Amino acid sequence: MIPEERIDKIKSLLSQKKHIGINELCKLLYCSKSTIRRDLIYLEKAGLVRRTRGGVSIISNSTIEYSSYIRSIENKDKKIAICKKATEYLKDDMCLFLDSSSTVNYLCSFLSSFNNIKVITNGLGAALALNSLENVQVFVTGGELKSQSNSLLGEFGGEFINHFYSDLSIISCKCLDESAAYEIDPSQALIKSHMMKNSKKTILLCDSSKLGKSSFYKLGYLKDFNVIITDKKPPTSIYSNIINEGCTIEYY
Repeated sequence: MIPEERIDKIKSLLSQKKHIGINELCKLLYCSKSTIRRDLIYLEKAGLVRRTRGGVSIISNSTIEYSSYIRSIENKDKKIAICKKATEYLKDDMCLFLDSSSTVNYLCSFLSSFNNIKVITNGLGAALALNSLENVQVFVTGGELKSQSNSLLGEFGGEFINHFYSDLSIISCKCLDESAAYEIDPSQALIKSHMMKNSKKTILLCDSSKLGKSSFYKLGYLKDFNVIITDKKPPTSIYSNIINEGCTIEYY
């Protein structure tokens, strides 16, 4: 098993448990303690976990990438309300990039109210939800399927996106602070960056639980987003910087 696969597996296990022992990881991943320790050091430096005596724990409020089901039920009401607010920027005959985030997935049901919508997405959940709508034409990127997030990732998907130009990119992030939005997975950020570069405007959906935090991979500076939608007014420092960077902030 290559290092990237081991780290993804550790993240998957930690999405189900708050703590796991090194011996258990060795048995599950068929590798030595020294190999596991190197992987845990990497994850700890990334700010995702805390190593403990004989094991590893998820950091409270960690930005580790949880399974798609866990993410879908976390802050569900906030995500739905944010997506409802985002529909104020939609109209008939639009072409949209939608990412694979659980937040953006909740936007899909609202698209039934619009005519002749085209959607390009790297999310299997979004694609399946939209497939039942006669008014929406769906294009799905290729790439490597990541089971934790039901996302199609990789440069192949990015090249596919480059063939399109959309009215809006509607994406989410793992967290946002006074200067930028962040992801924990560079491959997720790469796909979203392709979407942003090939759109007239970008809307970032970010519930309040993600505000005031940062991670190790930068998705974009505040100025790179046209609109940021959240569920309540951000802290003063973040709110002021968003306005100063010429970005519109929406909340309910």
